[in-house]
Amino acid sequence: MLRLPLKVCNRWVQTHRSVLQKVTLLLIVVLVVARQAGWVSTPAAVQLLVAMGPMAGRARTLYRKFKFDTVMQWPEEYTLRGSLLTPSMGPLKGQELGSIDDLHFYDGDPRLVWSVYLDHAMNAVQSYQHEAANSAEHEQPPTLPFSWYDWADHHDFNKLIAASQDGGVEITCPFLYERAFEAEKLELIEKVAGSPLFSYQRVKYYDPEWYKKIRAERPGPEKVPETQCRRVNEAAAVKFNLPIQVHELHEDVRPEVYQMQARSYLFSELRNPLSLTMLESDRAAYRFPVRPTRSNLVESRMLEAFLSRHMTRADEQADFTFDHVARMQEFLKSDAAFKAKVVIPDAHRTQEDESVIPLKPSDFEFDTRGKIKELEKLEADKKINAHQKQYLESLKVSIATHPALAPKYLSEAAHISQFAGMGYHRDKRFFNGGLVEEYQEYQARLNSLIRTWLRFTRTNGLLTWVAHGSLYGYLYNAKNFPWDNDYDVQMPIRHLHLLSEYFNQSLVLEDPREGNGKFLVDVGTSITVRTNGNDQNNIDARFVDIDSGLYVDITGLSVSSNPQRDNFKDWYEQKKKTINMEQDMKEFKNPEVGDGLAAMDINTLAQYAKDHDSEFNKEQKEWIKKVAKSEKDNFEKKNAPQKGLTPPQRYFMNREVGAYNCRNNHFITMDFASPLVKTLYHGVEALVPYRVIEPLRKEYYVPKDLGFTTYQGNVYVPELRSWFNLNILKRFANMRSWNANLREVKSPINDLKLEDLDPLFENMHNIGYTDLFSLYYTSYNITAYRLKELEIQYDTTLTKEDKEDVLEILRHDVAPKMPPPVKDPTLYMYEKRLWEDLAQSMTKGEVDRVTQEVSYGIYKELFAAATDLYNKKASLFMITDDSGEPYDFNHIGTEIPKENKLFEKDYPDDRKE
Repeated sequence: MLRLPLKVCNRWVQTHRSVLQKVTLLLIVVLVVARQAGWVSTPAAVQLLVAMGPMAGRARTLYRKFKFDTVMQWPEEYTLRGSLLTPSMGPLKGQELGSIDDLHFYDGDPRLVWSVYLDHAMNAVQSYQHEAANSAEHEQPPTLPFSWYDWADHHDFNKLIAASQDGGVEITCPFLYERAFEAEKLELIEKVAGSPLFSYQRVKYYDPEWYKKIRAERPGPEKVPETQCRRVNEAAAVKFNLPIQVHELHEDVRPEVYQMQARSYLFSELRNPLSLTMLESDRAAYRFPVRPTRSNLVESRMLEAFLSRHMTRADEQADFTFDHVARMQEFLKSDAAFKAKVVIPDAHRTQEDESVIPLKPSDFEFDTRGKIKELEKLEADKKINAHQKQYLESLKVSIATHPALAPKYLSEAAHISQFAGMGYHRDKRFFNGGLVEEYQEYQARLNSLIRTWLRFTRTNGLLTWVAHGSLYGYLYNAKNFPWDNDYDVQMPIRHLHLLSEYFNQSLVLEDPREGNGKFLVDVGTSITVRTNGNDQNNIDARFVDIDSGLYVDITGLSVSSNPQRDNFKDWYEQKKKTINMEQDMKEFKNPEVGDGLAAMDINTLAQYAKDHDSEFNKEQKEWIKKVAKSEKDNFEKKNAPQKGLTPPQRYFMNREVGAYNCRNNHFITMDFASPLVKTLYHGVEALVPYRVIEPLRKEYYVPKDLGFTTYQGNVYVPELRSWFNLNILKRFANMRSWNANLREVKSPINDLKLEDLDPLFENMHNIGYTDLFSLYYTSYNITAYRLKELEIQYDTTLTKEDKEDVLEILRHDVAPKMPPPVKDPTLYMYEKRLWEDLAQSMTKGEVDRVTQEVSYGIYKELFAAATDLYNKKASLFMITDDSGEPYDFNHIGTEIPKENKLFEKDYPDDRKE
């Protein structure tokens, strides 16, 4: 382990800290007196405080927290009377309701929902212990009530409920199936609700020409079939919903219409998850079964029971505060947590203690029939749980379905009108608005998505690594490319099966002390099919954000009969020399052979389909023809690595040489992948393949250097460790002095110097790209960490052992110091609404002065941080161990020169065992 001596100045500062604090306070007092006496000039910030009084301080604090602080901390408490019983929208806005029975709607605030559900779980276990001490039920976690209304964001949908329930606005089924909303009805709803119904392209409705054209393209339906949408007359069914309920989704509408349609479908039609899985950071997971009926915390009387247990007479006189963090701490020590804790026997439970994780050939093969027998025995013994039962059914369906006939499982909102194809990146069930114009919220949701996936899998010992475009983005600054709309990860097939058996259709809940993400694990039904087949199910599973529909694409890697791609030919030719295929295959049984039609090869199936034409629909016949043609091409392809081999022969050879693929025919080899290397991605511990560059080069063009790089109008700036739109970057640099009010950066933008960063950051602050400026600031430490990691990984003067020691200390001691690169999206939207409400009570000039003053301070902080990093004095890399011994990692690692060949090849070979 490398150790650095403590600097004398640092030791002196520590020793004299109290004295320094007193001197600093005295200087501040003297400065204030001097300014009041007119001895020195008063800066604009002080003038603002004097002019606006306490309001200015509140505004500055809130705005800075909203835009530039990513720590998971609520700015105010959530109370029964002041928050829950006081509607924030509609005709009753600001009026306190008499009781929870008067509620027609409420936002699923995490502080409310977590408090009630955690308390219910703990109380239910106590009831079991008293009433069923000798039963098997005593050993199981309690089954929880569930409603999507409690867990999914529906703030905008509540505006429809408020307008309908409290404002008397009639909302009919056609309103949710028109290409664009009826303008008069939309304006009425917004007038009653007291705020815009949606934000994405709202201004379009003020353009008469656009409105006339969009309404004429497809007139709204006069009557919607009851199979799609129907009116509900029962009062109980209308509460916390609309008097109409959507039962079928229809995408040929604009995003704002589909948003409301999809939320109605979610609350009315979508089945409940099988369980709730609550995370304790990346240390543990707790899984609770969910009841199949819909019942939110009011309807189930959970809230009423919670208040009866905890609300005192003093609370009745004042107000009751929901403290979900305290409730979480109590839960983690409870019997409920003990009974619900997830332990997966076959998972990789030793991840915490390893710097690298070796993979095994057995990780990439799976005995489907053996697993079916194991689960059938559990079922016969009545010891099977809901997840295992569903998994068993899925295995049976999958093994009996030919790859050419497997229907598409995962669904995207691909056909939303006027959305530029962005619906392809959203799950159609959970679409909740455009988001494209809300760049900071969009990035917040993507960030929460991947951070929770990485914590969830690490917690449960499930091996997964960053792949494809996400891995390419990691290479530069440990983040996704800013233009990417989803994430790609891979898993060995054995761990994909564990994901399905334990968590398919579970709603994973982020630790509420770290964030408020809620994500559905959704694994496809053709999990045993490992070939490309009819190209309908290339993605095996998704981790879906239920508040937006954004997702992580999950693909399983396995041995299969998929033919290797041409760019593996040289590698394959070398590997196959030691294999006698004809001799070694004598006892080989192809595990890809299924049951029924799935037992047939594609040519046999094609003939069967021809002889039994009536058994197949048109689409299935086309699929069979496509797969048959593809197999013929694979067999006859002259330059292919495995030309002339049959599917069973290809499977055997892929297994023997250690070549594994996903169903989209992306191959990786054991040589490239193992051992998996620990790193950080979006600030969370992650795994990447041992070799990164070589696999990426088989998919993309990867430059040989880490330098100024251009891609489709975007540029990577090494001095900033970030990607920018080229035109925006030119504006920041004030090239050709396009704006006389901005400072000009003297150096070319592809060769920036330290002194250029001051005007560049100041222009960022002045020019108005607030979201971009904020995201750059909040992710600064994350990208600095990646640079330090690269400096260590490519340092040829360090031994393998030194590198592992230093990188481990960085992960354990430096990484926890870094706040998330982006704010939690739920907190972001909450604070955004607070800020907008506060800003309405101020003049435009006052708002401008507050935002400019805060932004100016951030610009100065950025330049100071850049200067410290350049001078190797970054506080991020100065740590102290448990014994008080200091470590300064600023000077560890080789500084990467401008002229480098960093990405010419993978890390130095001495990193491998």
